Amino acid sequence: MIFDLLYALVGYTGNVIIRKENNQNAKRTSEKISFQLASDFPYVTPSERRAIDRISNIGALYTIVYEYVHGSGLSNHSKTKSLYILAIQKALDEILDEYRQLIASYEEEAIHKRLQNLSLVEAELRIWERRFEDLCRLFDKIEEVKSQKGPQLIIQLIQFCTCGAPDTASLCMRLLKKCVKVLLVQLQTWLYYGELQDPYEEFFLRRASRDTLEQQQQPHDDDPFLFLVDDVVMAQENFTPLFTLAMVRDVLFIGGVVKTLRNSEEASSQVDWNELETQLEGLRCLEMQPLSSLPLESKIQLTRQWASKQLMRLLFRVSWWKEFEFLRQTFLLGRGELWSHFLRDTCDLFMIPPMKESKESVLNMFLEKSLLKTFFEVDYRYELLSFQRLYNSTSESDSSTAHLLALSSGWTRISLSYVPRKPLHILMSTKDLQHYSRIFCIVFAVAHVRFQMERCWFLLRNVFKECNRVSLVKHRNTLQLLRMCNFCIHCIEEFFQIDLIEESFENFMKQARGASDFDTVHLLHRKYLDTLVHHTLIYSASFMESLDSLLQVFREYCLYIQHKFIEDKAIVQELSTERQEHSMIHERILSFLQELQKYPNHPVNTRLLKRIDFNNFFLESVVPTTTTVLHSYSDKEDDEE
Repeated sequence: MIFDLLYALVGYTGNVIIRKENNQNAKRTSEKISFQLASDFPYVTPSERRAIDRISNIGALYTIVYEYVHGSGLSNHSKTKSLYILAIQKALDEILDEYRQLIASYEEEAIHKRLQNLSLVEAELRIWERRFEDLCRLFDKIEEVKSQKGPQLIIQLIQFCTCGAPDTASLCMRLLKKCVKVLLVQLQTWLYYGELQDPYEEFFLRRASRDTLEQQQQPHDDDPFLFLVDDVVMAQENFTPLFTLAMVRDVLFIGGVVKTLRNSEEASSQVDWNELETQLEGLRCLEMQPLSSLPLESKIQLTRQWASKQLMRLLFRVSWWKEFEFLRQTFLLGRGELWSHFLRDTCDLFMIPPMKESKESVLNMFLEKSLLKTFFEVDYRYELLSFQRLYNSTSESDSSTAHLLALSSGWTRISLSYVPRKPLHILMSTKDLQHYSRIFCIVFAVAHVRFQMERCWFLLRNVFKECNRVSLVKHRNTLQLLRMCNFCIHCIEEFFQIDLIEESFENFMKQARGASDFDTVHLLHRKYLDTLVHHTLIYSASFMESLDSLLQVFREYCLYIQHKFIEDKAIVQELSTERQEHSMIHERILSFLQELQKYPNHPVNTRLLKRIDFNNFFLESVVPTTTTVLHSYSDKEDDEE
């Protein structure tokens, strides 16, 4: 009888202890199988029968767990091919081995007739009964999850480890450590080799599909580190509480740097990989303390610092500072002769509405010609720089084209596009390039108006070269107004180019060249660009509207002068008289100055208004101030009336 009971405890039944299936009526996994003493077995009292049934039912729970691991449970889930299920199977086998060793010790005592106190045996078996019941509840939770992948299994195990009895928590902790060990192997393979060891897509990083690569090209992401390696992206469906989003981003960045370095033989030969291996050994703290994220987070941050320094050395070999210098020369109009050549060739083109043949290819042709005239050499960046004409968007929520300055009445919006080459593409995100494009719209529109006014002065000088004094006095007001407009547009251009762009860029490059790692350079660039965006007010709708209206009336006045003095044609403008033309210009200038006063502590107020100071810059005896001109025109109108 004793040996029949011991055999039943390890799942072997017979004529004395029988097995009963309850698959149809069972609501929980622990109720699917039950063991009990045969009803026709003689010589036992009812109390002894109940005790035997109670002990033999522990063997039924053992059988349920064993069959779930090797039979219809996890083995069926393993058809979905999960490394984590295999790890859980191994951990459960180790737990069941401990139980079987206990039963084998009881059998040895029974053989030598030393097993006398069954109450002590039952008390020890009660502990395993609770463990098997907890495992059955865990199996029920796993069955409720649609996808039995590694991340879902880890989440369920963490929930059991943080709630319930201490014995249950320690049992699930053993299973969790086995799963974490698999996760650590995948993590260390990515961090050390830059390769994914994830055949069943259970890691929080995965290989990107073609659709994912197309989505990456859309300007919705602000993190340049995500594009360091194009074929690997974050798999958010596989996130677990063990890793925060910031930690996953750091892991993606580190592996991307390692993969970039290993793909370059020259760079790989100069890297101390033993230092990285030493740092990755510290990641094993996750296996010992899987629920404590602080040690793991600190280790990942240290590894990121190492990767940041290695990436900085790689960027030094490809002259990373030339990338920012190129952006300053192109987007920020830092190379004046470049855009002088371009405006000289395309100024008339921008004064007429774009036709079918006036596509981006025409502008890019003139741009390439101007680049060759300026730099006298061919650079691969020329092929990555191009003009884009942006039409009016039907959606008011389209932030990518909202509040862009109109270049002229013929061209509603124009923008400059640039796609950096790897690995320099991580220096700036898509949003950073959008900021540069918006700033370009301002400074280029201002430069275009300034170039038109310089052409007007040149043409007027040729017209009045041989005129007498009477003719000059007759057009005195026109010349004075043109000079005032010219002064105003020069102040605006010098404010953007000198006070904002050149000064801030020089400070940024001075600090960036002294940086020792990539993160410092990226932080300095982000701070520099945010300051530039704030000071240029490119996202202020009222300022952009005021500046656009001012530039538009300046453009119209330049056309007015060309039609009146050069072409000698009728003015095809909404402003039919010269007096209305002058009045409109003064109103727009005053409106623009009033707009600047809305920003009391902003550089447009503290610097631009100081530049546009007519009372101090011009003598009243030579050139009237803005207020004086307005009063003179009002007095003249009263006298005529």
